[in-house]
Amino acid sequence: MQKKYGIPVIRIHDLIEEAKVMANPLGDKVREELEETKRKKIEELEAQAKKKKGMEVNPDLVIPRLSVETLWEVYRYKLSQRIYQTKGYILDGYPKTYADACQIFLGK
Repeated sequence: MQKKYGIPVIRIHDLIEEAKVMANPLGDKVREELEETKRKKIEELEAQAKKKKGMEVNPDLVIPRLSVETLWEVYRYKLSQRIYQTKGYILDGYPKTYADACQIFLGK
């Protein structure tokens, strides 16, 4: 469908990467949340590593996650752009639940 009709595809990973470089309050929020989530996860893993001998924590392998609320904001921001309102879009990888879809599309 994407190639045949020229409909843009929105992939969750690409969307988050885009949000990380946005120069607006939402981009700031995404960067701060990802940094904070990563810091907490590293601390948690380091605490576990102290209990288990021989376990090492590689901070580069820790992948932070956005809260669902922030993810909803990022999707709503992206879908509010003119191209997606006129051409339509294909969502790849999200939303995964009915509740997520309601939050993105209905704000409930």
